[in-house]
Amino acid sequence: MVCFIAVFFSSIVGSSIDLEAMTDGLLKIDSISLNTIAPIPLLLYLLFTMKRISIPVKTPYFWFLLICLLSSILALTRTFLPNEYLQTNIYTAIQIAVLALPLCILLYSRNRVVDSLKLSLKYTCRIQALWAIAQYILWTIFNFNLTEVFLGDFLGGLGQEEWTNLSGTQIGNAFRLTGLNHEGAFLGFLLIIGFAIDESNYFRGIYFLCAALSTQRATILGFAALFLAFIIIGLFDNKRSGSSVITKTTIATITIKIIVIVAIVVLLINIPAIQETLLKFLYRFNLFNNQGSMLILTDDIGTARHLLLIPETFIQLTSLTPDISVLGVGFKSSGVIFTSYHNAIEEYLGNEFLGRVWTIESDFASVFAGVGIAGGICYLVMYWSYFRKYSGWMRALIVSLFCFGFAYNFSQLVIFQIIYAIFSSETGSAKISNHKKVSLMTTRKATENMVRNKNRKHESFSL
Repeated sequence: MVCFIAVFFSSIVGSSIDLEAMTDGLLKIDSISLNTIAPIPLLLYLLFTMKRISIPVKTPYFWFLLICLLSSILALTRTFLPNEYLQTNIYTAIQIAVLALPLCILLYSRNRVVDSLKLSLKYTCRIQALWAIAQYILWTIFNFNLTEVFLGDFLGGLGQEEWTNLSGTQIGNAFRLTGLNHEGAFLGFLLIIGFAIDESNYFRGIYFLCAALSTQRATILGFAALFLAFIIIGLFDNKRSGSSVITKTTIATITIKIIVIVAIVVLLINIPAIQETLLKFLYRFNLFNNQGSMLILTDDIGTARHLLLIPETFIQLTSLTPDISVLGVGFKSSGVIFTSYHNAIEEYLGNEFLGRVWTIESDFASVFAGVGIAGGICYLVMYWSYFRKYSGWMRALIVSLFCFGFAYNFSQLVIFQIIYAIFSSETGSAKISNHKKVSLMTTRKATENMVRNKNRKHESFSL
């Protein structure tokens, strides 16, 4: 139960609880983030049930968290940081030291808890996908956003006045599905994770349908990377093993599934509302306006702007002092590096987010700017270790999440602190459950006995 609470409520990004209103003013705290405190019951359970603690010094994620903590502490000494960034770094340092690092350490080698967390993650992805379907239906028919009522009116999350995400296109506003989140990209990576770890073809269809209706570009990029990586990894594994796992039964099954999917797609695209949604989605990928000029500095279409974030971040990072280049400006303070205007993209970003704390909308760029070259290298090593650990859909998932990080930032989220801890704690494709271990041991013993008997017979025959 504590595993599900930790995973599910940490996946609801943007939710908060108004403690002052709930206690009639007894607690002078406006609100507390629900997803931030979600892992506390799990952490307490691990503390009280832990018999011995092993420090995961061979785990790249452990060192990544240490660098994030050090960077956030050092950011408090940066005199050029505005006050709001200093407050963010105090909060980030406490969160990493009290929650993220202990969770990484306490989950290490706890296979049963990790398995429960992975199962909880699967059911969380299912709930988020079903919520998104309900969100789309209610918005399409009644112009009613279910998430706005739950997160905005009921929980009062983030103090936002508008929870309905609309993205402008040349043919009208596109409604972006968010699930139980305030941002569509956060639903997107849950759909991708769900597709990779869920064995149910029924729910895999729902995940893909949600992605198609989400009008979220990063989500489609992630799914494209997931499918392409799975195919390439499968072909490479077949070639390396020298044998093909594809049989006539497999071909027939795949063919039937393709026919069913095509039939469903044909039926769906004949629905006018879905036709309109998909058309607006395609327009959101448009990089140019009617005059052929690149759409960089617009609020409505930000594809080109996102493409420029990574090179511009590295240009800024290399122009800073060596200590900042190595350890960054603070894990959740990456946006502050766009304070000097060298060109139009930096001026737009600086003015757009002036006066508030923000992180660069690219995980890759945000990590390198936030925790510097040292943290960025550790980040790359961490993903490489995950890639080597897993196989099949899980390995494809690692590739997909890495590609997703080029389009949006997510590593600072609590839900991903749990996901990275899961990836770092379990033994990946080499993991064998207890009953499999027993069966393998039994098989080995039986084989050894057969060999001994044959040898004895051969020896007696020779005598």
